[in-house]
Amino acid sequence: MRNNKKIILKISVLIIGFASFIFPRFFEETDLIYVSSPWVYFTCFLYFTRTIKKKREWGLFILILLSAYEIRYRFFLGDGSGILKVASILLLLVVTLSALAPYIIDKIYMRCGGPFFLFIFPFMRLLAEKLLQEKMFDVAVTQFGNKWLIQSEAFLGDSFITFFVTFLPSLIVFIILKRKERKMIITGVILLSASVLGLIPGMIRYTFSPKSDNFVKMAYASGPQKTYHENPSEVDVGYKENVEYLKRTVEEAAEENAEMIVYAEEAFIISFEEEDRIIAEARKLAKDNHIHILLSLDSMDENDNALNKALLINNDGNICSEYTKTYLIPVMEEGEYVAGTGHIPVNHILLGDKEVSLSYSICYDTTVSDFLLTMDESTDILISPSWDWDEIDDLNYRLQGNSAVKCGVTLFKPTVDGWSIVTDPYGRLYYKYNTLGEDYNDVHFVDVPSGRTSTVYRKINNIVNPAWMILICITVVEFLRAVVMSIIFRIKSKKGHAG
Repeated sequence: MRNNKKIILKISVLIIGFASFIFPRFFEETDLIYVSSPWVYFTCFLYFTRTIKKKREWGLFILILLSAYEIRYRFFLGDGSGILKVASILLLLVVTLSALAPYIIDKIYMRCGGPFFLFIFPFMRLLAEKLLQEKMFDVAVTQFGNKWLIQSEAFLGDSFITFFVTFLPSLIVFIILKRKERKMIITGVILLSASVLGLIPGMIRYTFSPKSDNFVKMAYASGPQKTYHENPSEVDVGYKENVEYLKRTVEEAAEENAEMIVYAEEAFIISFEEEDRIIAEARKLAKDNHIHILLSLDSMDENDNALNKALLINNDGNICSEYTKTYLIPVMEEGEYVAGTGHIPVNHILLGDKEVSLSYSICYDTTVSDFLLTMDESTDILISPSWDWDEIDDLNYRLQGNSAVKCGVTLFKPTVDGWSIVTDPYGRLYYKYNTLGEDYNDVHFVDVPSGRTSTVYRKINNIVNPAWMILICITVVEFLRAVVMSIIFRIKSKKGHAG
Protein backbone atom coordinates (compact mmCIF):
# COMPACT_ATOMS: atom_id res chain seq x y z
CA MET A 1 0.00 0.00 0.00
CA ARG A 2 2.80 2.36 0.93
CA ASN A 3 4.64 1.56 -2.30
CA ASN A 4 1.51 2.29 -4.30
CA LYS A 5 1.25 5.71 -2.69
CA LYS A 6 4.86 6.44 -3.59
CA ILE A 7 4.28 5.39 -7.19
CA ILE A 8 1.15 7.57 -7.43
CA LEU A 9 3.07 10.51 -5.93
CA LYS A 10 5.93 10.16 -8.39
CA ILE A 11 3.63 9.80 -11.39
CA SER A 12 1.64 12.84 -10.22
CA VAL A 13 4.84 14.87 -9.87
CA LEU A 14 5.89 13.85 -13.38
CA ILE A 15 2.50 14.83 -14.82
CA ILE A 16 2.63 18.22 -13.09
CA GLY A 17 6.11 18.79 -14.49
CA PHE A 18 4.94 17.77 -17.97
CA ALA A 19 1.91 20.07 -17.79
CA SER A 20 3.92 23.05 -16.55
CA PHE A 21 6.38 22.53 -19.41
CA ILE A 22 3.80 22.66 -22.20
CA PHE A 23 1.33 25.19 -20.74
CA PRO A 24 3.18 28.35 -21.88
CA ARG A 25 2.67 27.38 -25.52
CA PHE A 26 -1.10 27.54 -25.02
CA PHE A 27 -1.16 30.59 -22.71
CA GLU A 28 1.47 32.75 -24.36
CA GLU A 29 -0.12 36.00 -23.18
CA THR A 30 0.03 35.01 -19.52
CA ASP A 31 3.37 36.02 -18.05
CA LEU A 32 2.71 34.24 -14.75
CA ILE A 33 2.52 30.86 -16.51
CA TYR A 34 5.64 31.58 -18.54
CA VAL A 35 7.64 32.75 -15.54
CA SER A 36 6.58 29.95 -13.18
CA SER A 37 6.88 27.16 -15.75
CA PRO A 38 10.61 26.30 -15.43
CA TRP A 39 10.58 26.62 -11.64
CA VAL A 40 7.81 24.01 -11.49
CA TYR A 41 9.02 21.53 -14.09
CA PHE A 42 12.66 21.62 -12.97
CA THR A 43 11.52 20.92 -9.41
CA CYS A 44 9.19 18.10 -10.48
CA PHE A 45 11.63 16.48 -12.89
CA LEU A 46 14.52 16.69 -10.43
CA TYR A 47 12.40 15.16 -7.68
CA PHE A 48 11.44 12.32 -10.01
CA THR A 49 14.97 11.58 -11.26
CA ARG A 50 16.60 11.88 -7.82
CA THR A 51 14.16 9.29 -6.45
CA ILE A 52 14.51 6.86 -9.36
CA LYS A 53 15.32 3.34 -8.20
CA LYS A 54 14.44 1.24 -11.25
CA LYS A 55 15.75 1.50 -14.81
CA ARG A 56 12.28 1.46 -16.33
CA GLU A 57 11.57 4.75 -14.56
CA TRP A 58 14.26 6.34 -16.73
CA GLY A 59 12.43 5.03 -19.78
CA LEU A 60 9.24 6.71 -18.59
CA PHE A 61 11.08 9.96 -17.89
CA ILE A 62 12.72 10.01 -21.34
CA LEU A 63 9.35 9.41 -23.00
CA ILE A 64 7.77 12.25 -21.02
CA LEU A 65 10.65 14.60 -21.84
CA LEU A 66 10.54 13.77 -25.55
CA SER A 67 6.77 14.27 -25.65
CA ALA A 68 7.04 17.53 -23.73
CA TYR A 69 9.48 19.08 -26.19
CA GLU A 70 7.46 17.88 -29.15
CA ILE A 71 4.22 19.35 -27.84
CA ARG A 72 5.75 22.51 -26.36
CA TYR A 73 7.31 23.74 -29.57
CA ARG A 74 5.49 21.69 -32.17
CA PHE A 75 8.28 22.32 -33.32
CA PHE A 76 10.23 25.49 -34.15
CA LEU A 77 9.79 24.61 -37.84
CA GLY A 78 6.11 23.70 -37.48
CA ASP A 79 4.81 20.62 -39.26
CA GLY A 80 7.08 21.36 -42.20
CA SER A 81 7.94 19.07 -45.08
CA GLY A 82 11.02 17.71 -46.79
CA ILE A 83 14.30 18.91 -45.33
CA LEU A 84 12.46 21.13 -42.83
CA LYS A 85 10.65 18.11 -41.45
CA VAL A 86 13.90 16.15 -41.17
CA ALA A 87 15.60 19.12 -39.52
CA SER A 88 12.78 19.51 -37.01
CA ILE A 89 12.99 15.82 -36.04
CA LEU A 90 16.77 15.96 -35.64
CA LEU A 91 16.50 19.16 -33.63
CA LEU A 92 13.87 17.57 -31.40
CA LEU A 93 16.15 14.61 -30.66
CA VAL A 94 19.22 16.78 -30.03
CA VAL A 95 17.31 19.13 -27.73
CA THR A 96 15.76 16.23 -25.81
CA LEU A 97 19.15 14.58 -25.29
CA SER A 98 20.64 17.92 -24.21
CA ALA A 99 17.82 18.36 -21.70
CA LEU A 100 18.16 14.79 -20.44
CA ALA A 101 21.94 14.81 -19.86
CA PRO A 102 21.97 17.17 -16.82
CA TYR A 103 19.43 14.97 -14.99
CA ILE A 104 21.49 11.84 -15.63
CA ILE A 105 24.73 13.53 -14.56
CA ASP A 106 23.00 14.87 -11.44
CA LYS A 107 21.81 11.37 -10.54
CA ILE A 108 25.22 9.78 -11.14
CA TYR A 109 26.94 12.41 -9.00
CA MET A 110 24.49 11.87 -6.17
CA ARG A 111 25.11 8.11 -6.26
CA CYS A 112 28.83 8.82 -6.10
CA GLY A 113 28.25 10.77 -2.89
CA GLY A 114 29.78 14.03 -4.15
CA PRO A 115 29.54 16.98 -1.76
CA PHE A 116 28.50 19.63 -4.29
CA PHE A 117 25.42 17.96 -5.74
CA LEU A 118 23.32 21.12 -5.37
CA PHE A 119 25.43 22.76 -8.09
CA ILE A 120 25.83 19.88 -10.53
CA PHE A 121 22.44 20.18 -12.24
CA PRO A 122 22.50 24.02 -12.59
CA PHE A 123 25.94 24.10 -14.16
CA MET A 124 25.31 21.05 -16.37
CA ARG A 125 22.14 22.67 -17.64
CA LEU A 126 24.10 25.84 -18.31
CA LEU A 127 26.73 23.83 -20.16
CA ALA A 128 24.01 22.18 -22.28
CA GLU A 129 22.67 25.61 -23.25
CA LYS A 130 26.08 26.85 -24.29
CA LEU A 131 26.87 23.74 -26.30
CA LEU A 132 23.49 23.55 -27.99
CA GLN A 133 23.20 27.26 -28.82
CA GLU A 134 19.48 26.81 -29.44
CA LYS A 135 17.38 29.83 -28.50
CA MET A 136 14.28 27.84 -27.58
CA PHE A 137 16.33 25.80 -25.13
CA ASP A 138 17.42 28.86 -23.11
CA VAL A 139 15.85 29.19 -19.68
CA ALA A 140 16.28 32.98 -19.63
CA VAL A 141 13.62 33.47 -22.31
CA THR A 142 10.92 32.26 -19.93
CA GLN A 143 11.72 34.98 -17.41
CA PHE A 144 11.05 38.07 -19.52
CA GLY A 145 7.90 38.68 -17.50
CA ASN A 146 9.88 38.46 -14.24
CA LYS A 147 11.00 42.08 -14.26
CA TRP A 148 13.08 41.78 -11.10
CA LEU A 149 15.03 38.75 -12.25
CA ILE A 150 15.75 39.91 -15.80
CA GLN A 151 17.53 42.95 -14.38
CA SER A 152 20.35 40.51 -13.59
CA GLU A 153 20.96 40.40 -17.36
CA ALA A 154 22.37 43.91 -16.97
CA PHE A 155 24.86 42.67 -14.36
CA LEU A 156 25.78 39.03 -14.99
CA GLY A 157 24.12 38.13 -18.30
CA ASP A 158 21.54 35.44 -19.01
CA SER A 159 23.83 32.72 -17.61
CA PHE A 160 22.91 33.93 -14.14
CA ILE A 161 19.20 33.49 -14.90
CA THR A 162 19.75 29.91 -16.03
CA PHE A 163 21.80 29.19 -12.93
CA PHE A 164 19.31 30.85 -10.58
CA VAL A 165 16.23 29.20 -12.09
CA THR A 166 17.85 25.75 -11.90
CA PHE A 167 19.67 26.12 -8.58
CA LEU A 168 16.54 26.92 -6.55
CA PRO A 169 14.65 23.78 -7.73
CA SER A 170 17.78 21.75 -6.95
CA LEU A 171 17.77 23.24 -3.46
CA ILE A 172 14.02 22.77 -2.96
CA VAL A 173 14.23 19.09 -3.91
CA PHE A 174 17.17 18.71 -1.50
CA ILE A 175 15.03 20.15 1.32
CA ILE A 176 12.12 17.84 0.45
CA LEU A 177 14.28 14.72 0.37
CA LYS A 178 16.15 15.65 3.58
CA ARG A 179 13.04 16.80 5.45
CA LYS A 180 13.66 14.28 8.26
CA GLU A 181 17.21 15.49 8.90
CA ARG A 182 17.06 18.65 11.01
CA LYS A 183 20.57 19.92 10.25
CA MET A 184 20.06 19.46 6.52
CA ILE A 185 16.74 21.28 6.64
CA ILE A 186 18.29 24.23 8.47
CA THR A 187 21.15 24.35 5.96
CA GLY A 188 18.73 24.16 3.04
CA VAL A 189 16.45 26.90 4.37
CA ILE A 190 19.44 29.19 4.98
CA LEU A 191 20.68 28.62 1.43
CA LEU A 192 17.17 29.14 0.05
CA SER A 193 16.79 32.43 1.94
CA ALA A 194 20.20 33.60 0.77
CA SER A 195 19.33 32.69 -2.83
CA VAL A 196 16.08 34.65 -2.77
CA LEU A 197 18.09 37.68 -1.69
CA GLY A 198 19.61 37.51 -5.18
CA LEU A 199 16.40 39.12 -6.46
CA ILE A 200 16.90 42.27 -4.38
CA PRO A 201 19.38 44.09 -6.69
CA GLY A 202 17.00 43.52 -9.61
CA MET A 203 14.02 44.66 -7.56
CA ILE A 204 15.82 47.88 -6.59
CA ARG A 205 17.00 48.53 -10.16
CA TYR A 206 13.55 48.03 -11.66
CA THR A 207 11.57 49.82 -8.94
CA PHE A 208 13.70 52.95 -8.93
CA SER A 209 14.54 53.06 -12.63
CA PRO A 210 13.48 56.29 -14.37
CA LYS A 211 10.67 56.32 -16.89
CA SER A 212 11.16 58.17 -20.15
CA ASP A 213 9.31 61.44 -20.66
CA ASN A 214 10.35 61.67 -24.32
CA PHE A 215 8.21 59.70 -26.77
CA VAL A 216 8.42 59.44 -30.55
CA LYS A 217 5.40 58.62 -32.66
CA MET A 218 6.25 55.88 -35.16
CA ALA A 219 4.32 53.82 -37.67
CA TYR A 220 4.94 50.31 -38.92
CA ALA A 221 3.59 48.15 -41.73
CA SER A 222 4.04 44.58 -42.96
CA GLY A 223 4.57 45.02 -46.68
CA PRO A 224 2.58 43.70 -49.66
CA GLN A 225 4.65 40.52 -49.95
CA LYS A 226 3.04 39.08 -46.84
CA THR A 227 -0.27 38.93 -48.69
CA TYR A 228 1.54 37.22 -51.55
CA HIS A 229 2.95 34.52 -49.30
CA GLU A 230 -0.51 33.79 -47.88
CA ASN A 231 -2.26 33.55 -51.27
CA PRO A 232 0.38 33.25 -54.03
CA SER A 233 -2.15 32.13 -56.63
CA GLU A 234 -4.44 35.11 -56.01
CA VAL A 235 -2.01 37.99 -55.63
CA ASP A 236 0.49 39.16 -58.20
CA VAL A 237 2.93 41.46 -56.44
CA GLY A 238 5.24 43.16 -58.89
CA TYR A 239 7.21 46.37 -58.85
CA LYS A 240 4.09 48.48 -59.43
CA GLU A 241 2.26 46.92 -56.45
CA ASN A 242 5.33 47.40 -54.24
CA VAL A 243 5.54 51.08 -55.06
CA GLU A 244 1.80 51.61 -54.61
CA TYR A 245 1.95 49.97 -51.17
CA LEU A 246 5.01 52.03 -50.21
CA LYS A 247 3.38 55.29 -51.33
CA ARG A 248 0.07 54.60 -49.58
CA THR A 249 1.62 53.59 -46.25
CA VAL A 250 4.15 56.43 -46.15
CA GLU A 251 1.47 59.01 -46.89
CA GLU A 252 -0.87 57.50 -44.29
CA ALA A 253 1.90 57.62 -41.67
CA ALA A 254 2.70 61.23 -42.53
CA GLU A 255 -0.97 62.23 -42.33
CA GLU A 256 -1.05 60.86 -38.75
CA ASN A 257 2.07 62.94 -37.92
CA ALA A 258 4.34 59.95 -37.39
CA GLU A 259 8.02 60.87 -37.28
CA MET A 260 9.05 57.61 -38.88
CA ILE A 261 7.65 54.54 -40.60
CA VAL A 262 9.29 51.14 -40.22
CA TYR A 263 8.63 48.10 -42.41
CA ALA A 264 8.73 44.56 -41.04
CA GLU A 265 11.44 42.16 -42.14
CA GLU A 266 11.52 41.46 -45.91
CA ALA A 267 8.58 43.77 -46.52
CA PHE A 268 9.46 44.30 -50.17
CA ILE A 269 10.73 41.34 -52.19
CA ILE A 270 12.41 42.70 -55.28
CA SER A 271 14.93 41.84 -57.98
CA PHE A 272 18.44 43.25 -58.26
CA GLU A 273 17.33 45.52 -61.11
CA GLU A 274 14.41 46.91 -59.07
CA GLU A 275 16.34 47.73 -55.89
CA ASP A 276 17.74 51.11 -56.95
CA ARG A 277 14.36 52.13 -58.36
CA ILE A 278 12.36 51.36 -55.21
CA ILE A 279 15.01 53.03 -53.01
CA ALA A 280 14.74 56.14 -55.21
CA GLU A 281 10.96 56.10 -54.78
CA ALA A 282 11.36 55.77 -50.99
CA ARG A 283 13.82 58.68 -50.87
CA LYS A 284 11.41 60.88 -52.77
CA LEU A 285 8.49 59.92 -50.52
CA ALA A 286 10.58 60.56 -47.39
CA LYS A 287 11.51 64.05 -48.58
CA ASP A 288 8.06 64.98 -49.90
CA ASN A 289 6.32 63.82 -46.71
CA HIS A 290 9.11 64.87 -44.34
CA ILE A 291 9.24 61.45 -42.65
CA HIS A 292 12.03 59.01 -41.85
CA ILE A 293 11.75 55.55 -43.45
CA LEU A 294 13.35 52.27 -42.38
CA LEU A 295 12.96 50.24 -45.56
CA SER A 296 13.19 46.43 -45.33
CA LEU A 297 14.09 44.54 -48.49
CA ASP A 298 14.49 40.97 -49.67
CA SER A 299 16.67 41.59 -52.69
CA MET A 300 19.42 40.04 -54.80
CA ASP A 301 22.98 41.09 -55.43
CA GLU A 302 24.68 41.10 -58.85
CA ASN A 303 25.56 37.41 -58.40
CA ASP A 304 21.93 36.44 -57.69
CA ASN A 305 22.61 35.88 -53.98
CA ALA A 306 19.63 36.66 -51.75
CA LEU A 307 20.05 39.49 -49.22
CA ASN A 308 17.89 40.30 -46.21
CA LYS A 309 18.61 43.98 -45.66
CA ALA A 310 17.31 47.28 -44.35
CA LEU A 311 18.27 50.87 -44.92
CA LEU A 312 17.45 54.10 -43.13
CA ILE A 313 16.33 57.10 -45.16
CA ASN A 314 15.99 60.40 -43.31
CA ASN A 315 13.26 62.97 -43.80
CA ASP A 316 15.44 64.88 -46.27
CA GLY A 317 15.51 61.86 -48.54
CA ASN A 318 19.12 60.92 -47.81
CA ILE A 319 20.31 57.38 -47.12
CA CYS A 320 21.84 57.37 -43.64
CA SER A 321 22.92 53.74 -43.39
CA GLU A 322 22.38 50.19 -44.60
CA TYR A 323 22.43 46.85 -42.80
CA THR A 324 22.32 43.22 -43.94
CA LYS A 325 21.12 40.45 -41.63
CA THR A 326 24.15 38.80 -40.03
CA TYR A 327 22.84 35.75 -38.16
CA LEU A 328 20.82 33.55 -40.49
CA ILE A 329 18.27 31.05 -39.19
CA PRO A 330 19.69 27.52 -39.54
CA VAL A 331 18.15 25.45 -42.37
CA MET A 332 15.56 28.10 -43.25
CA GLU A 333 17.96 30.89 -44.32
CA GLU A 334 21.46 29.44 -44.31
CA GLY A 335 22.47 28.51 -47.83
CA GLU A 336 19.81 30.75 -49.38
CA TYR A 337 20.87 34.15 -48.05
CA VAL A 338 24.25 35.82 -47.80
CA ALA A 339 25.10 36.96 -44.28
CA GLY A 340 26.06 40.55 -43.54
CA THR A 341 29.30 41.84 -42.05
CA GLY A 342 27.96 42.22 -38.52
CA HIS A 343 28.27 46.00 -38.19
CA ILE A 344 25.22 47.53 -36.48
CA PRO A 345 24.76 51.11 -37.72
CA VAL A 346 24.03 54.02 -35.41
CA ASN A 347 22.33 57.14 -36.75
CA HIS A 348 21.86 60.48 -35.03
CA ILE A 349 18.60 61.82 -36.42
CA LEU A 350 16.06 64.43 -35.39
CA LEU A 351 12.83 62.85 -34.15
CA GLY A 352 10.41 65.54 -33.08
CA ASP A 353 12.43 68.31 -31.51
CA LYS A 354 15.20 66.08 -30.14
CA GLU A 355 18.18 64.31 -31.65
CA VAL A 356 17.98 60.56 -31.08
CA SER A 357 20.66 57.91 -31.57
CA LEU A 358 18.97 55.13 -33.50
CA SER A 359 20.34 51.69 -34.39
CA TYR A 360 18.74 48.73 -36.10
CA SER A 361 19.31 45.03 -36.63
CA ILE A 362 17.08 42.38 -38.16
CA CYS A 363 15.00 39.80 -36.25
CA TYR A 364 17.24 36.85 -35.30
CA ASP A 365 20.25 39.15 -34.98
CA THR A 366 18.57 40.88 -32.06
CA THR A 367 18.29 37.61 -30.13
CA VAL A 368 22.08 37.25 -30.20
CA SER A 369 22.57 39.55 -27.24
CA ASP A 370 26.37 39.38 -27.14
CA PHE A 371 26.37 40.47 -30.80
CA LEU A 372 24.28 43.48 -29.79
CA LEU A 373 27.05 44.50 -27.39
CA THR A 374 28.96 45.67 -30.47
CA MET A 375 26.25 48.29 -30.97
CA ASP A 376 27.24 51.88 -30.27
CA GLU A 377 26.74 52.72 -26.59
CA SER A 378 25.06 56.00 -27.51
CA THR A 379 22.05 54.13 -28.97
CA ASP A 380 18.73 55.33 -27.55
CA ILE A 381 16.39 53.22 -29.67
CA LEU A 382 17.06 49.85 -31.27
CA ILE A 383 14.65 48.91 -34.06
CA SER A 384 14.37 45.24 -34.98
CA PRO A 385 12.22 44.56 -38.08
CA SER A 386 11.04 40.98 -37.69
CA TRP A 387 8.99 38.25 -39.33
CA ASP A 388 7.70 35.58 -36.94
CA TRP A 389 5.47 32.57 -37.38
CA ASP A 390 2.99 30.87 -35.12
CA GLU A 391 5.39 28.37 -33.56
CA ILE A 392 7.85 31.00 -32.32
CA ASP A 393 5.89 34.25 -32.06
CA ASP A 394 5.84 34.22 -28.24
CA LEU A 395 9.50 33.20 -28.05
CA ASN A 396 11.00 35.84 -30.31
CA TYR A 397 9.78 38.94 -28.52
CA ARG A 398 10.92 37.58 -25.15
CA LEU A 399 14.39 36.82 -26.50
CA GLN A 400 14.69 40.27 -28.03
CA GLY A 401 13.33 41.92 -24.89
CA ASN A 402 15.96 40.18 -22.76
CA SER A 403 18.69 41.31 -25.15
CA ALA A 404 17.55 44.91 -24.90
CA VAL A 405 17.68 44.82 -21.09
CA LYS A 406 21.18 43.36 -21.21
CA CYS A 407 22.33 46.16 -23.53
CA GLY A 408 20.34 48.92 -21.80
CA VAL A 409 18.42 50.20 -24.84
CA THR A 410 14.82 50.89 -25.82
CA LEU A 411 13.54 48.22 -28.22
CA PHE A 412 10.98 48.65 -30.99
CA LYS A 413 10.20 45.31 -32.65
CA PRO A 414 7.75 45.77 -35.55
CA THR A 415 6.65 42.31 -36.66
CA VAL A 416 4.52 40.53 -39.15
CA ASP A 417 2.81 37.29 -38.04
CA GLY A 418 3.74 37.72 -34.40
CA TRP A 419 4.06 40.05 -31.44
CA SER A 420 5.16 43.61 -32.09
CA ILE A 421 6.50 45.19 -28.91
CA VAL A 422 8.08 48.31 -27.46
CA THR A 423 10.13 48.05 -24.27
CA ASP A 424 12.30 50.49 -22.36
CA PRO A 425 15.87 49.67 -21.20
CA TYR A 426 14.48 47.99 -18.06
CA GLY A 427 12.06 45.66 -19.85
CA ARG A 428 8.85 47.65 -19.25
CA LEU A 429 6.32 46.86 -21.97
CA TYR A 430 4.89 50.03 -23.48
CA TYR A 431 3.27 48.31 -26.43
CA LYS A 432 2.36 44.74 -27.36
CA TYR A 433 0.25 43.75 -30.32
CA ASN A 434 -0.11 40.45 -32.18
CA THR A 435 -0.17 40.91 -35.95
CA LEU A 436 -0.72 37.19 -36.63
CA GLY A 437 -3.74 36.90 -38.91
CA GLU A 438 -4.13 40.67 -39.19
CA ASP A 439 -4.79 42.55 -42.42
CA TYR A 440 -1.35 43.13 -43.91
CA ASN A 441 -2.52 46.39 -45.43
CA ASP A 442 -2.93 48.05 -42.03
CA VAL A 443 -0.58 50.74 -40.80
CA HIS A 444 -0.06 50.62 -37.02
CA PHE A 445 0.99 53.53 -34.81
CA VAL A 446 2.94 53.45 -31.57
CA ASP A 447 4.60 55.91 -29.19
CA VAL A 448 8.18 54.79 -28.61
CA PRO A 449 10.06 56.05 -25.52
CA SER A 450 13.55 57.32 -26.21
CA GLY A 451 16.20 56.40 -23.69
CA ARG A 452 19.12 54.24 -22.71
CA THR A 453 20.99 53.22 -19.59
CA SER A 454 24.48 52.00 -18.90
CA THR A 455 24.74 48.34 -17.87
CA VAL A 456 27.47 46.66 -15.89
CA TYR A 457 27.39 43.65 -18.20
CA ARG A 458 28.29 45.79 -21.21
CA LYS A 459 31.42 46.95 -19.45
CA ILE A 460 32.61 43.65 -17.94
CA ASN A 461 31.15 40.95 -20.22
CA ASN A 462 34.69 39.97 -21.21
CA ILE A 463 35.20 39.02 -17.55
CA VAL A 464 31.73 37.67 -16.74
CA ASN A 465 31.44 35.23 -19.67
CA PRO A 466 34.83 33.54 -19.07
CA ALA A 467 34.00 33.39 -15.34
CA TRP A 468 30.85 31.38 -16.07
CA MET A 469 32.84 29.03 -18.31
CA ILE A 470 35.46 28.54 -15.58
CA LEU A 471 32.73 27.62 -13.08
CA ILE A 472 31.26 25.17 -15.59
CA CYS A 473 34.70 23.59 -16.14
CA ILE A 474 35.25 23.29 -12.38
CA THR A 475 31.89 21.53 -12.10
CA VAL A 476 32.77 19.10 -14.90
CA VAL A 477 36.11 18.33 -13.25
CA GLU A 478 34.37 17.78 -9.89
CA PHE A 479 31.89 15.41 -11.50
CA LEU A 480 34.69 13.40 -13.13
CA ARG A 481 36.62 13.35 -9.85
CA ALA A 482 33.61 11.97 -7.99
CA VAL A 483 33.02 9.28 -10.63
CA VAL A 484 36.67 8.20 -10.64
CA MET A 485 36.84 8.11 -6.84
CA SER A 486 33.62 6.10 -6.71
CA ILE A 487 35.02 3.55 -9.19
CA ILE A 488 38.28 3.29 -7.22
CA PHE A 489 36.34 2.80 -3.99
CA ARG A 490 34.24 0.01 -5.51
CA ILE A 491 37.32 -1.75 -6.90
CA LYS A 492 39.03 -1.61 -3.50
CA SER A 493 35.87 -2.85 -1.79
CA LYS A 494 35.67 -5.86 -4.10
CA LYS A 495 39.33 -6.68 -3.50
CA GLY A 496 38.78 -6.37 0.24
CA HIS A 497 35.85 -8.78 0.13
CA ALA A 498 37.82 -11.15 -2.07
CA GLY A 499 40.70 -11.09 0.41
